[in-house]
Amino acid sequence: MLTNRVVATQEQAVELINWYRARWEIEIYFHVLKNGCEVESLQLAAVDRIERALALFLVVAWRVTYLMRKGRTCPELDASCSSIRTKFVVRICWPKRSCRRHHRP
Repeated sequence: MLTNRVVATQEQAVELINWYRARWEIEIYFHVLKNGCEVESLQLAAVDRIERALALFLVVAWRVTYLMRKGRTCPELDASCSSIRTKFVVRICWPKRSCRRHHRP
């Protein structure tokens, strides 16, 4: 790993690696927000509408990112063990228009 930080001890190296891991989680989160939730396509003009939409999609993106991480780290878990709230949020908040992309006539 390339860095401009000085690493003199193993503890400093571990801390630097943990920073990088946290950064990667943030990158994944914003990828889900941008591509999964398609927030850039909302094109809302009023600030209050943008704030409400982002408040909702930030939560949805967080939960989807959490479930993705859970699926990767605990592949033996049954998908049905996800909470009712998650199912509700994804069903209500996920736009149906995103399904049209994959629809074949």
